[in-house]
Amino acid sequence: MAQVCSTSVPPFTLCCVQKYIHVSMTVVLQLLSYVALATIPLTSGARAFLGQSDTIANAWAALNFSLGCGEGSQDVQSIQVVLTPMWRSMPQDSEGQVEIRSLRYMASRYFSQTSSLRLRGFDPAGFVEQFVWDKDEISKRVPSFASVDLSNSRFTFDDAVVYVAVLQDIIFGLSDDVLDRVFGQRAAANKDLSSAEVVQLLDKYVLHWMAGDAFDGECFHPPGQQNNLCFEVPMKNELQALVRAQVKALDHTRNHNVRKFGHSVMELTYSRNDAQAISTGISKNFAWFYQSDCAQMKNRLVRLDVGRIGRVPLSKFYGASEFFGESEHYLDAQGVLDYAVSAREPYVVIPNYMLAASNCIVATSDYQICCANPCEGILGDIEQVVRASEATVNEMITIISDMLDVDTFEDKPLKLSDSLKDRLRAMGEMHEGQIRLHSRLFAQWLHYVFPRECPFPHKSGSINMVSAMEYTGVVEVQLEEKAHLLAAAAGMPDKRLDNEVLDWMNQWDDHEEFLAGYRSPSGFSFRHIILVVGGVLVVLIGAGGWRSQSQQRETISASSKSLWV
Repeated sequence: MAQVCSTSVPPFTLCCVQKYIHVSMTVVLQLLSYVALATIPLTSGARAFLGQSDTIANAWAALNFSLGCGEGSQDVQSIQVVLTPMWRSMPQDSEGQVEIRSLRYMASRYFSQTSSLRLRGFDPAGFVEQFVWDKDEISKRVPSFASVDLSNSRFTFDDAVVYVAVLQDIIFGLSDDVLDRVFGQRAAANKDLSSAEVVQLLDKYVLHWMAGDAFDGECFHPPGQQNNLCFEVPMKNELQALVRAQVKALDHTRNHNVRKFGHSVMELTYSRNDAQAISTGISKNFAWFYQSDCAQMKNRLVRLDVGRIGRVPLSKFYGASEFFGESEHYLDAQGVLDYAVSAREPYVVIPNYMLAASNCIVATSDYQICCANPCEGILGDIEQVVRASEATVNEMITIISDMLDVDTFEDKPLKLSDSLKDRLRAMGEMHEGQIRLHSRLFAQWLHYVFPRECPFPHKSGSINMVSAMEYTGVVEVQLEEKAHLLAAAAGMPDKRLDNEVLDWMNQWDDHEEFLAGYRSPSGFSFRHIILVVGGVLVVLIGAGGWRSQSQQRETISASSKSLWV
């Protein structure tokens, strides 16, 4: 006679316990597998568990090999110097590795610091995953990279250095296509060039490199509604001087001089490779050539900022210089205007204007060369002190107060206001008393502490950082509108416009975003939560199945008993 569990017997009797243990252990093991998968950091070991280890290792080794030696290795050393303080401040897993978001964020900041260069798709305010071009471009160099799942990978410091070095090679190599087009227009494209010929060719190259198809050989034409406008070549004399300086720099590196070779400078010849080396030098040094113009623009705006709020009325902005001529719609699209500070008219946010795409003198499909971002230096100083991805509220107050002590306004030392301290404490409450260095809210707080240096951080994807050559709306303010605003500005008293007159922090937004790959305080990401929830569901389903089986056993037992009676 088969042994069954009676309904009158408690569930933990010997006849039932084996079946219960079997079902329960199955459920527990399933739960543990989900929790284990959720809590294992995606390190190199986890990559092997996910079947990606060989693919990633081989792809990264191929990238490293593609950098070669010589000048490339020197670039790697300089990259290490710049990335080291950033790396210490990145959120890392237990293996000391970072996510792809942190890697791209570091790359964006590296190029901003070293070349005033903004990578399209990498800027946090304009970040959209599908528009990031790094994987496509790197895969052209290393085809195996196309199969790497970047979103589920983790990266070491060495990975970060290789990644940035490869991006640098790609970026400064993109100008080769423009150079090829310019070279192709010559009757004898393979013939070496004289000094005069290479200068003439590179003068033409620079203009096509700056504006692409928008340059017709004479002037720049914006797309859309104002395509009939002809913008003159900006700083033409300065551009020509830059070309000649880079040609001389190549002459120096090649040791082509009269005493060594006995030839005059005019007898020197230049190959296609020489022209390529010069064009790369132009790309690397172009930003610093442009910074004097950026400084002049900022000085004009700062003189109007009598309250040191980092903002000037739009009407005053138009009157500051004839070069300030972007339309209100174009300024707003780039995140330059603050409509909350005054009901009378919008205000131009100085650091946002300085970093606006309309002030980027070069705009290619992959990057823009813009004015330098002084906030990078401020954040870099904070990173050097904190040496971690987070700091306590009191630590941050001390650090910023020390930084402000060396600055003055109207011959008075700057102090951190009580309202800004309260904002910082409120931010800390969101993250268990910690201030996350690479977050939108901290960037916003820095903007109000350093309103002339740090830009206001807009929500990701909310602004359109396109150049005047790419903007499809009205780029330039209409003369009638500008005249009206200038007349209004003339009647405006030059009274002090500070936080006592205007509530200049009305633009504050409590929306939080992480610029680097932070996780929740417990170390669980959204992916971890999903997996754990899945494990809990397995438990519930398993428990439900056990109860169903128990009920079936009870029915069988009762039926058997009725037959036996």
